[in-house]
Formats: sequence, structure tokens, C-alpha cells
Amino acid sequence: MLQQVAKKNQNALNWFDPPKGEWSTAEFQLSVNPEMGLIIDGQKHAIKMFINKNKLSRLKAQMGGLLMSKALSIKAPNTKFSIFDIKQKQLHTFAAPSEKLEYLLIGEAAHLSAMLSAIRGNE
Repeated sequence: MLQQVAKKNQNALNWFDPPKGEWSTAEFQLSVNPEMGLIIDGQKHAIKMFINKNKLSRLKAQMGGLLMSKALSIKAPNTKFSIFDIKQKQLHTFAAPSEKLEYLLIGEAAHLSAMLSAIRGNE
């Protein structure tokens, strides 16, 4: 029985080269490059690896998924975007964009732009 399950799962999992892209604002440009692409039961998953000693919060994982979606969804339609927290052994899958999350992304980008402007002004 276990051999049949293992054989079935082996056929249901394949690799692909994940898409790469960019997300930008007027102030900066961010490269988005998931490290791993897996096809699981016919569904493509572009996965960004989180390798950090700190735990990845649910909100940060959602923001990462939203960035991947914004940068890659046109290049890779029908692809799920995920972040794998290696230390916690947890896969965070981005379900769908929410209006509140998009506002937060715009606010974070504006905050980063303001910090960059302040740093440049002090140079």
C-alpha cells in the first residue's frame, strides 16, 4: 500500500523554473525572484524561501505573497505564490489580494521612499 502511495505522489510532483520579475514605484525597484517552482497535482507553485533566525509573521508572509503576485501574475497566470519559512517548516500560501493588504503595501512603499529621500538628503 505504501509503495502505491509513494508512486502516486512521485508522479504528482514536478519541478519548473519559477518566474522572475520586478515591482517598482517612482522611487525604487524591487526584484522578485522565487527560488523554487513546484507543480503539485497539476497546480504551479512559485515559492520564495525564508531563511532567517526570526519567525516569519503571517502579515509579512502575506505581504511577500502580494509582492510576488503583483510582480509575477501576468507572467505566470494560474500560479500560486508561497513563502516557505524553513526554520518553522511552514509554507505560507498567498490566497488572494485584499484591498486592505494592498493599501498596506502602498503605505510601506511610501514609508520606504520617505526614508530613502531622507538618507539621500543627508549624503
